[in-house]
Amino acid sequence: MKTCRAVIVVVGLGLANAVHAQVLQGHPAGTGIASDGAGVFFNLRSIGGHDLSITGFDFYTWTPGTGVEVTVYTRPGGFAGFTTSPGAWTDRGATTVAATTGLAGMDFVDTPDFVVRAGGVTGVYFHIGTNGIGYGTSAQSSFRGRFIDDGRLQLEAGVSRSALFGGAQYGVAGTGPFRGFSGNIYYAAIPAPASLWFLGLVGMATMWHRRR
Repeated sequence: MKTCRAVIVVVGLGLANAVHAQVLQGHPAGTGIASDGAGVFFNLRSIGGHDLSITGFDFYTWTPGTGVEVTVYTRPGGFAGFTTSPGAWTDRGATTVAATTGLAGMDFVDTPDFVVRAGGVTGVYFHIGTNGIGYGTSAQSSFRGRFIDDGRLQLEAGVSRSALFGGAQYGVAGTGPFRGFSGNIYYAAIPAPASLWFLGLVGMATMWHRRR
C-alpha cells in the first residue's frame, strides 16, 4: 500500500516538472514601427529534446491604445523567404488586448497555443493591427545577438514589415541587420509518450488503491 502511494507521488512530481511553465526573455525594445499593421518575423527552435507548447507573449506596442488586435502566424521550417506569402502561414487567431504602456513597458497577450516540435524550427509572424510595434535591432548596444536561448527554447532574430505580409521590410534574414522580438515568450514542455504512459499507470494504481 505504501509503495503504491510512493509511486504516485514520485511520478506525479516528475510530470509536474515536465509541464512547468517557462519564460524566454527576448530583446529590449529600442525602436519599432509606428504604422498600423506592423509586425516582426522570427524563428523558434526547440533545442532541449522536448516538444514545446507556446502559450503567450509579453510585447511592446509603439504607442498605448485599447482594443489592440494581436495575431500570431506560424509556419514549419522558418520565416525566411515567406514574409510576403500569406498562403504559406497558419493563422493562429487574433486576440484583442489593452496595450497600456507603449514602449515604456510590456503588455501580455494570451495567444492561442501552438507547438514547436523537438529539434524543429517554427517561423513566427507576430502582427499588431494598430498602434505599431516595438522591437530590438542589431544596431542597439543592448541587442542580445541573433540567437537567444535558455537551453530549451531558442529565439532567432529576423526582420520586420510595416504592413501585413507587405509594406517596407526592415532587416535581412540570416545575415543581418536584424530585427528581434522584444518581450517574453511563455511556453511549457509537452510530456513525452513515456510520461503519459506513467500517468496512465498512476491512474490505474489510484483506482486500485480506492477499490482496496
